[in-house]
Amino acid sequence: MADKTRKGFEEPAATYAARADEVSERLTIEVAPHHLAWARERVAAGEFESPEAAILWALNEQIPVDDGEDDWALPYIEEARRDLEAGRYKTLEEVQLKLRARIARLRAKASAQ
Repeated sequence: MADKTRKGFEEPAATYAARADEVSERLTIEVAPHHLAWARERVAAGEFESPEAAILWALNEQIPVDDGEDDWALPYIEEARRDLEAGRYKTLEEVQLKLRARIARLRAKASAQ
């Protein structure tokens, strides 16, 4: 079952189970009956290897981890924020109009050839 993936997600369900074994401390928790039912349903559907893997997936989805992987984008985000605050932006309608005009020019050029 190691190839099973959470539907709509890239990471194999087995990865979530493996992560539970890699933690430095084990934790025993009680979950609400509806959470356990949800986890068992996901296992029955073949989405996860175990209820623990499903619960761990849910935790990983809810608790953000800043691993620095997206740090390269921070300067671009800050630049975009400054542009937005300074009024340097285009509306969706403006962008769509410009794109439609460009597509029309490219089509006209292609049909002229």
